[in-house]
This record gives sequence, C-alpha cells and structure tokens, in this order.
Amino acid sequence: MEEEKTVGLVETFDTGELSTELIPPNFTDPDDLFEILKKTVSSYHPSNDLEMINKAYELAKDAHKDQKRKSGEPYLIHPVCVAIILAQLEMDKETIVGGCFTMLLKIQNIRQKI
Repeated sequence: MEEEKTVGLVETFDTGELSTELIPPNFTDPDDLFEILKKTVSSYHPSNDLEMINKAYELAKDAHKDQKRKSGEPYLIHPVCVAIILAQLEMDKETIVGGCFTMLLKIQNIRQKI
C-alpha cells in the first residue's frame, strides 16, 4: 500500500515539464542567468529582499571565478541553473542558496565566508 502512494507522488511530481524557456540557448554569461533567477524568485516569493541570494551568488562567483568546463563555458552556469530550477519549483530562499552553493563545499575556507 505504501509503495503505491510513493509511485503516485513521483508520477504526480516528476512530470519532466520544468520550463526550459527561461534559460537562453547560448547561456555562457552567468550574470544573465542570475538576472533570470532573480526575476523567477521575485515572481512568486512574498518578500522582495534578495540579499541572501545576491550574497550567495557573489560568493559562488568568486569561488568559481577561474573554473571552466571542457566546453570553455564558465563553471558557474551549473550552480545558477540549479538555482533557477529550484526557483521554478518555488522553493524558499534558503534552498535556492543551496543551489548556488552546488559543489562549493569542496572549496577551502567556505565556512568562514558563510
């Protein structure tokens, strides 16, 4: 019985229909993606205060400043896209900050800056 509930929840939740139209086809500029993130959060969150998300982005941007993917794109596009997906799911700000910090826990001294 419990197994049927889980399957039903997964089927209802995981439709694979997250909007990809928010992310431009050639999205190599993380700052453009961050603007999309802020607009997405502002569209549903009751508070206009995005200071926590701004701070998380700046910290992630600094931590990933010299990192590139094999394609040559800035590594930062990945955590920002994760944060956009979380915003599409209308998650709280703390969860979105977690998306910005994807992979940052491997970087030295991150605890001192958080």
